[in-house]
Amino acid sequence: MITFSIDLKKLDKTRFKEFKRDNGTDSLYANFIILKTKSGELIVKQSMTKQERESGLQLPILGNAKDAVPLDQAVKQIQRHVEKSHESQDDIPF
Repeated sequence: MITFSIDLKKLDKTRFKEFKRDNGTDSLYANFIILKTKSGELIVKQSMTKQERESGLQLPILGNAKDAVPLDQAVKQIQRHVEKSHESQDDIPF
């Protein structure tokens, strides 16, 4: 799980996407990316198009993110769960 907080005042509102849902309600979306810096920090920025990335556009850092459950720990938790489920199946008498 990754958690993040951002400075809402830094959001570029022209990048928001507005559309009407099938049920008639209006929706407003903002897309974000989380990047890992060379020092290992996780930073949050608004998403950009492929053309903007290729042109070298740099958007401001909106905030930081934190990996609440690092991937290696999550994998170990899943492996333990799978092993336990296999153990319980060995007890089935048929």
